[in-house]
Amino acid sequence: MTDENFDDDSSSVSSVVMPGTGQVGDASPVEREVAINAWHAALARTIAYAWENWDDDNEIDNIVLYPDYYLKQFGFESQIPAYKTKVKFVIKKDDRVKFKHGNCKSGGSLVVETGSGKKVSKDLKPVPNYESRDNSTVTIKSIKNIRKEYEKIYKNKYHDFDEYFTDKYMSYKNGSLTNGWHYEDLSDLTGCFIVAIPAKPKNPENEMQALNDFMELCTNQPFTCA
Repeated sequence: MTDENFDDDSSSVSSVVMPGTGQVGDASPVEREVAINAWHAALARTIAYAWENWDDDNEIDNIVLYPDYYLKQFGFESQIPAYKTKVKFVIKKDDRVKFKHGNCKSGGSLVVETGSGKKVSKDLKPVPNYESRDNSTVTIKSIKNIRKEYEKIYKNKYHDFDEYFTDKYMSYKNGSLTNGWHYEDLSDLTGCFIVAIPAKPKNPENEMQALNDFMELCTNQPFTCA
């Protein structure tokens, strides 16, 4: 269906699929806030769990080696699938994370090693090339033309205009745009996000305040991992 025989007051804009959702359009402010809050909550819970197990060297090593497992248990689900395995922690002396960047032909690598010598390594997918798509823009029709379209063609097929409008223009099944960076293949392009978990306070009575103060510092970071 085109706008033929209707007023030509439409316009075109570019958009992208929300990472990891398959939905068209940028994430809304509410969705961004939910993701950020989920990350902060999971980080706070991870820190509290690390402090609870501070004298258990084996469990502390496991948090460093398998952070995605603990973050998932504590409620962190990233919008971008690659980020679910790209958040890394360093906790005690000599914990290290080494990220080696690749290119479009061969991926890099990500190596995590604890101070005790335990190691986990992962080969990353190659850096994707950006691919422009034929559907890289979408036409924005005026509500006036949509109403004319409904009255002329679709009135007998829907209960009312609202039903037609919701089905044809408010769902994501039609006119979907895709992101040329292939979010499902961003293992290398997304890099990695390293978080230093602070040492457990010597005085147990200070733990709650110390955790609150640390999370307050996190809200002042010039970036988030959402």
